[in-house]
Amino acid sequence: MELDAQRMRLALQRAPAGLNHVLGGVVDGAAQMVAAVAKAEAPKGLNSQLVNSIQIERAGELERLVRPNTEYAQYVHDGRKPGKLPDMRPGSDFMEYVRLRVRPDGKKRDLRSNRQYRGYLDDAWGIAFAIKARGIAPNPFMARTYVATAIPVQAYLRAHTEAGLRELFA
Repeated sequence: MELDAQRMRLALQRAPAGLNHVLGGVVDGAAQMVAAVAKAEAPKGLNSQLVNSIQIERAGELERLVRPNTEYAQYVHDGRKPGKLPDMRPGSDFMEYVRLRVRPDGKKRDLRSNRQYRGYLDDAWGIAFAIKARGIAPNPFMARTYVATAIPVQAYLRAHTEAGLRELFA
């Protein structure tokens, strides 16, 4: 066995920064894999607001969080029991959903009385009372994401970490 002391000393001096760089890239790649599957599993509905809100957050040097960044994502994932109206304050996720997606123009004819709706507020109240009466069925898209990515991400981390370490200490 041959040991080059100077080469070993240099490798160990640059190891912490190099190791964090190599492992950070590997963790980023794994997070991108999880985010892609989460976006595929997320329900699309009338729009892709939930899908577009799924982002990767850097929680630490070697830690990434993949999660949706909307108030209502928890209600989609876990569901909601009947009995309570959603947040009807102006600017809330629910009101923005109704305003932008259900009635983009804010107008529709009421066929029964042949009068104009008062805008998206009529629609918001109708949807809100339906949620209050029936609740929301759960759609555990992040749980499905975990099941679908657990083994492939472990394999990816193992393979790319070994390759990075070989490159670092070569």
